[in-house]
Amino acid sequence: MGRCCGSLLILSSMSVKEIAMNVMASLPDDVSWDELQYRLYVREVVEESDKEFEAGLGIPHEEAKQLLKKWLD
Repeated sequence: MGRCCGSLLILSSMSVKEIAMNVMASLPDDVSWDELQYRLYVREVVEESDKEFEAGLGIPHEEAKQLLKKWLD
């Protein structure tokens, strides 16, 4: 099972090693250490968020919009 989120394909059955290898394969040969670490971090956060969402721990869209409005005002 997978779903697409922008250019990321989220497959919860993938191992961490497989995810890291896919992230690395998507980067140019001259990628910096900082960029590599950032991309791996972003992917980790996406995976964690996906698991939380699947467990019903997400915030409804309208509630999230209201929270953002409060923070941005």
